[in-house]
Amino acid sequence: MNIYIKGDFFDCQIHKGKLYIWDTWGFLYVFNWQALLMSAERTDGNDLIISQGLLRRYEYSSVKMKGGIFPMDSAFVENHLFTATESGLYRRYIPEGSKRMTRFREGRSRNLLEGVRVLSLSVNQMGGTLAISAGNEGLLEWYDKDKYSVTKQKKKIDLDLYKVRKTPSLSSSYLSKGLFSTDDAITPIFCYYQEKRIREGISRSMLRAYTREQMELVQNSQMYWAEGNEIYALSEHSIDSFAVTGNTQNMIVRSGSIYLHQAPAQRVRKAASASFGHVLDYKTKLTVTSKDGLYTHTIEGPITRWRILKSRKPDSDLLVVVLDDQIRITDLK
Repeated sequence: MNIYIKGDFFDCQIHKGKLYIWDTWGFLYVFNWQALLMSAERTDGNDLIISQGLLRRYEYSSVKMKGGIFPMDSAFVENHLFTATESGLYRRYIPEGSKRMTRFREGRSRNLLEGVRVLSLSVNQMGGTLAISAGNEGLLEWYDKDKYSVTKQKKKIDLDLYKVRKTPSLSSSYLSKGLFSTDDAITPIFCYYQEKRIREGISRSMLRAYTREQMELVQNSQMYWAEGNEIYALSEHSIDSFAVTGNTQNMIVRSGSIYLHQAPAQRVRKAASASFGHVLDYKTKLTVTSKDGLYTHTIEGPITRWRILKSRKPDSDLLVVVLDDQIRITDLK
C-alpha cells in the first residue's frame, strides 16, 4: 500500500501520531496523522491520497527552522526533535497532546554543536540515545539524562553530549550490542558496549572498537552499513551479512548472503536495511531487495530525500520517498 502526500516538500517524519513535513522554504509543519489517514481519498488500488487542502484542514502548527533551509537529517528521541544542519545540531522540545502544540511554535531550539556540519543522525530503538555523525568532528552521542548515567570513559563536551570517536564519521547505526560507524562508507568501525543497570539509571561503557580487519568483513565491498543485529557489505553481485554475537572471542560471524540478479549499473550512493529488505540509493532511482533476495522493487527518480521509518512492531517499517511533487510512504511487507 502507498500513501501519497501531494506538494513540493523536502523531508518527512512521523512521530507519536503526528506528521512532520519540511517544505522547500525552510518551514516545518505538524499535522494530525490519524485524521489525515481517516479522511484521505482511497484509490481503486487501495492507495491513499492526501491533498494540500486536507493538509491545511488538519494542520496543528508550523515554525521557521533555524540553521539553514534544508536539514541534513532529523530524528526524534522521546519528546525531542533533533535537526542536523550545515551549522550545527538543533534540539527542540515537542509537547505531548494536540492542545499543547501552540507551545511548539513558541518554543526555542538550542544549537548543541555551534558551527559544526552535522551529516546524519541515528536513533537507538531501545530509547534514550542518539548517534551523531559530524564529519571530521567525529562520532558523538546524546544521552537522555533521565535514563542513562554515563561513565567517565566518554569525553563530555556538553550537558548531555559525549564524544565516542575522534575519527571522521559520515553515518552511524545502532546495533543491539553497540554502535556502527563509517567515515567514507568503506571504512567501518564497530564500538562494542556493555550496559549495567545502576541506582541512577543505566551505565554504558565502551569496551572495544573493532576495525574492518578485526571484524573480518568482505575486503572489496563498495559499502558497509548496519541494522538490527547485522552488519551488511555490498559487493558487485551480492549483499553479505555478518551477525554481531556479543562474544568477544568471536564478535562478528558471517551469517548469510543474497545474490543481486542485476549488477549495479551506477554506483550506490547510500544503503540501508529494514524489516522489508535492503534499500540501495542510485543517482536516478531506489531499489528495494527483499531479505531473501527473491524480488526487487524499483522506485524511479528524481528523488529529493528518502528515509526508513522504524517501528517497534514486527515487520512494520515504512519507506518514505520524497519526490518532486509528492511524498510517497510505502508499506512493503
